[in-house]
Amino acid sequence: MAKSAVSVLRPIAAAVLIATSLYYANELLTTAYTARLKAVQDYGYIIHEFDPYFNFRAAQYLYDNGWKNFVNWFDYMSWYPLGRPVGTTIYPGMQVTAVFLTKVWLPIWFGVKQWFGQLAGFGGSISSRAVTKSALGVSTTLSGSGSTVMSTVANLMASFGMKWNEMSLNDVCCLVPAWFGALATLTTGLLALECSSNFGNNDGNRFGTFLDDIPIIGYLLQKIMTPIRNFVAHYACMDTKATKGSSLQTTSLLSMLATMFFMAVVPAHMMRSVAGGYDNESVAMTAMTLVFWLWTRSLRGGDPISDVTVTDGDDNVGIKIRQKQDRGFNVSSQTRSSFLYGALTGLAYFNM
Repeated sequence: MAKSAVSVLRPIAAAVLIATSLYYANELLTTAYTARLKAVQDYGYIIHEFDPYFNFRAAQYLYDNGWKNFVNWFDYMSWYPLGRPVGTTIYPGMQVTAVFLTKVWLPIWFGVKQWFGQLAGFGGSISSRAVTKSALGVSTTLSGSGSTVMSTVANLMASFGMKWNEMSLNDVCCLVPAWFGALATLTTGLLALECSSNFGNNDGNRFGTFLDDIPIIGYLLQKIMTPIRNFVAHYACMDTKATKGSSLQTTSLLSMLATMFFMAVVPAHMMRSVAGGYDNESVAMTAMTLVFWLWTRSLRGGDPISDVTVTDGDDNVGIKIRQKQDRGFNVSSQTRSSFLYGALTGLAYFNM
């Protein structure tokens, strides 16, 4: 009877815990974003400080002239009278990100969101700063300018009855720090979750704290807290012994939320990611934490149940990863899937 009750309560408790964690994670991301909008709410969508103005000017040049001209751009108005070869002396990740958002991502996202909202009857609101255009007209214009891919995308959107909604580059550059401040909060939380959870064969969190290592205090804490930890872990279905596959833990989710809270409000990060402060740190912090999380994720151990033995007789050369000794060894399916995360790590590194 007791076992049947536990089997019913454990999934319910686990679902409630995960749902609660997702709710508070969303609240923290909302707080991280809205707190960074103070400048544009008070003073409007303007770029402030000297460096952000130069970064915006570089983004404008990339937006107007394309990548090839940008990398070869020699700016006679900078470092006067010598001038500056901007294309080879700048970190271009921030400019590429802003132009990509302006030309590609936001028009598609706004169009799909508005179209879906009209079908569903709710949730179709977009930014009041967006300008709505005919997707078919935009497709014709883009086709004439040689942008074949985006012209095809706009034409496809028009066939579904979608609108083309775009924001100005100035508005996007103003909002990039706030957007990426929230994303940095998310990626830092994911990093904490990855490092503290017990996935596959990883050691993960042991339900302990650094206080456990303090003489006397640690002993008393372990005597008091160990039964509580075991009870919560057992009935919340978050202990690693309960499942043979990947498993989250209660303290891991709390670690994620605590990390997101501090990253959302820490002054050192907030002052470099305020809306309007279009500087390198606003995007670089997100890129750095994303690189750390993706790299840590790529190192996650595999599930022994799903291991695949690689032998000399296998035809798939792609999985014949061998040790220095001339012999085969086991390559986990999760390890092979982690190659993707390793590749994404390199892509994220570009923005650093």
